Amino acid sequence: MPLLNVDSLKMYYETLRGKVRAVDDVSFSVEEGEALGLAGESGCGKSSVACTLLRLLPWNAKILSGKVVLDGVDIYSLSEEEMR
Repeated sequence: MPLLNVDSLKMYYETLRGKVRAVDDVSFSVEEGEALGLAGESGCGKSSVACTLLRLLPWNAKILSGKVVLDGVDIYSLSEEEMR
């Protein structure tokens, strides 16, 4: 079982001009002892993926779908206090 499993993660920013797809159907897993790096051009969503995983999002960001399981725990089912 992976230490971190991300499945079909989707997060958009709501702006005055409409929705901006920042994280669109991202899936990956990381086994214990593995490392994962995200590489890409400026503005491609690397930081948005990281912030979405940690639920550290600005007011206009909305997680639309997906699942993040860390060490067997679905972190999106946790309260803010449990996350801390």
